[in-house]
Amino acid sequence: MLGLVAITVLLGACNEPVPLGTRAVDVAITKCRLIDTRPAPDTVGPRSTPLATGETVDVLARGTGSGCTVPADAIAVTVEVLAVNAPTSGSLTVHKTGGNAPVTTTWSASAPPEVTEVVVALSADGHLGVTAGAGPVDVELDVTGYSFDLDQRYYTAAEVDDLIAGVSGVPGPEGPQGPAGPQGATGATGATGATGATGATGAAGATGPQGPAGPQGPAGPAGGSACNLRTSPERAAMNRYDLGVTQFATGTDPRGIAFDGVNVWTTNSGANTVSRINATTGAKADFAVGVYPFGIVYDGKDIWVANRDGDSISRVNTTTGASTEYPGFAGPYGVGFDGKRIWVTNTDWDTVSTVDPVTGGILNTYTSLFHPFSFTFDGIDMWVTNWTGNTVSRFHPDTGARTDVTVGSEPYGITFDGTYVWVSNWSSANLSRIDVETLAVTTIATPEYPRGIGFDGRCIWVSSYGTGQISKVDPITGTHVTYPAGSGPRAIVFDGEHLWFELGNEAKVSRLIP
Repeated sequence: MLGLVAITVLLGACNEPVPLGTRAVDVAITKCRLIDTRPAPDTVGPRSTPLATGETVDVLARGTGSGCTVPADAIAVTVEVLAVNAPTSGSLTVHKTGGNAPVTTTWSASAPPEVTEVVVALSADGHLGVTAGAGPVDVELDVTGYSFDLDQRYYTAAEVDDLIAGVSGVPGPEGPQGPAGPQGATGATGATGATGATGATGAAGATGPQGPAGPQGPAGPAGGSACNLRTSPERAAMNRYDLGVTQFATGTDPRGIAFDGVNVWTTNSGANTVSRINATTGAKADFAVGVYPFGIVYDGKDIWVANRDGDSISRVNTTTGASTEYPGFAGPYGVGFDGKRIWVTNTDWDTVSTVDPVTGGILNTYTSLFHPFSFTFDGIDMWVTNWTGNTVSRFHPDTGARTDVTVGSEPYGITFDGTYVWVSNWSSANLSRIDVETLAVTTIATPEYPRGIGFDGRCIWVSSYGTGQISKVDPITGTHVTYPAGSGPRAIVFDGEHLWFELGNEAKVSRLIP
């Protein structure tokens, strides 16, 4: 998403005064993109990477070789200036190449976004420069006009008349309406207009006689519970679910997991990185983030990471892996997304904060929680587990209204299945199923130290860190089928076809078909 920030630009006239007697003529042109430093396909001009702090990009603005139609004798250009993907504070200066830039302008996260149009003088060879006071920052310049020195063109009077013939002066007052002219001949018939709106539905007719019964359909599967706890005959014969598992390497000590529609992402707390793993091919790339990354979530555009020991969060571009880090948090374990805002747990402060996904700025902070840990969103409300409070808190994202619900001991993971919110209770070795309408809680036993929890569209899945098992749970009856998983199973995510879970002690992620 473009980060559009307010910019004030140092005019070229502040670098080198225009000589006395110069008669500048301003000419407007169709807006033309002169430079865009973003990566392809957005790149325009000589550069496709952002400017670092103090770095200057030089660009030819006139004559042969310029990307815009600016004549070779132009002495200045009028440009619209944008800073894109900018840090939350910084400065940007547009100036004549080689000229001094004594004025530095700044922006901050609180400044309103705007596009600035200014006139900047050109160097003798037709260049201008852009200098970043803070980076990395991408730059866009659009030329909307140019100026030339009438004295240098030595035009005749007739040439001047021709030159300014297309330049509009200040409109004069509207004259009186003339008399009506004679009626013209009837023109040709025009094209058929658009179809009008559909008329109101007529009254229902009388009910016809009932048709004959159709043939009996094939028998459906046995049972009828919400979750068909299936497994292959081979797996059932050996009581093993791990026979069909495909494993991929992650970084050291994976903690959190997310899916972006194409790739599975893990946070590697022991390596201060995230891993991007293609869900089909298993191709992996690692990208640096903050210190001890833990929770992770996808907002439909970017990946967000909670850096527990860095007291920060990171926004990661899913294509390039480039990340921006935002400080101002305290021991953040979890991150969530409610469709508008990023949510962050300040576990060391017993608070949660909401964050603008465009600027990274904190919007609101909610207090009086109990070691808040992880999030889920039910389409209306945001839910967070309170590790030391043995509760979960439900927040309305727009109003901040809060309701607390008592669950098991040390609630850890949380997910939503379309009807119920499910919580894995670490110390009490059980699951809490919460009806989002009535807030009624049902307790279901599970193997000890349940940690990760997820939903595959039919069944609830829970990892048991202490026993190295993973269980598939019928969301209606609570019936479990439990299988060996590996050492230290943790977070769980579903990609629409496969279930994925991390093995924290093995630095791996496992992919299986539910």
